[in-house]
Amino acid sequence: MLRIDVLSRTEQAGFDNHATIQQRIRTQLDRFRDRLAALSFDLIDENGPKGGVDRRCRLRAELVDGQVLVSAGRHSLVPAAVDQAVRRLARQLREQSARSVRLRRVRTRTELATGTI
Repeated sequence: MLRIDVLSRTEQAGFDNHATIQQRIRTQLDRFRDRLAALSFDLIDENGPKGGVDRRCRLRAELVDGQVLVSAGRHSLVPAAVDQAVRRLARQLREQSARSVRLRRVRTRTELATGTI
């Protein structure tokens, strides 16, 4: 099970249901769960009670190979800021996965061509 840590009090950003945020994150990142060691999120209301597009969600993902990925989202609604940050993190994970597949294919072709397999 993926560990999700809350770094700040989401009540300050006008949202006090950590379980809802954690469930949204788990649902959207489920396909990457074998690559994620830990995930932390920080939700901040940048302008306080003034309103506007000022809720910021910052996600920090620690991968099983030791790498760290960070993504963020801003919106006036907390769930939308969380979704934006999660989509960006998922894109980073997909791109990283595609790069590693390409590298494996290149190595395999090189090994076949040189006869080192």
